[in-house]
Amino acid sequence: MKKLIAVFIALIFAYTGFTQGHFRVHGGVVFNYLHSSGNSAEFNTLQSGYTFGLGYEMVAAKHFSVQPELNFSHLTAMEKITNSEIKFDYIQIPVLLKAVSNGRNFSFYLGPQLGFLTKATLRMSGKSTDIKDDLTQTDFSGLVGIEYIFASNITLNARYTQGISNVYKATFDSPDKTRHKVFGITVGYLFKNKK
Repeated sequence: MKKLIAVFIALIFAYTGFTQGHFRVHGGVVFNYLHSSGNSAEFNTLQSGYTFGLGYEMVAAKHFSVQPELNFSHLTAMEKITNSEIKFDYIQIPVLLKAVSNGRNFSFYLGPQLGFLTKATLRMSGKSTDIKDDLTQTDFSGLVGIEYIFASNITLNARYTQGISNVYKATFDSPDKTRHKVFGITVGYLFKNKK
């Protein structure tokens, strides 16, 4: 995974020499819900976590941009039946396809996301257990969102992420399905190129 992230960062820096674009940083709060079916688990409450990261918006046309990002997300879920808390840490690489307004201050975007599980713990009856090996290590998802950029280059984002991969390891024909549903709000800063 470290090699993949290093390659991702190297590609972004290489691409900046050949295209018009802008770096950005961001961070904020996420609200995670685990939707489970076909098993005895029951996750019925929305839990909060946090995220932060960086991105590079590559301007492809007047009304279109491509924006890869490298993010860290900390998610939490509560299992109702066992009254246990699960914490997930992911490194995530979304690639956003952005439709941009005339003034480039408002955009609508969607795209795929690849996540790598770096840590997972289960806390029950005051005891924490490492459960990373019981979970799917690579998480595929899709996301959709909107962004507004203020005159001060402050960015405000709201996005929804729908997990596609099963959170728990399962056989191909297993009916068990548990997927992340995440809503996030982030504030960031856009580093615009000086003219």
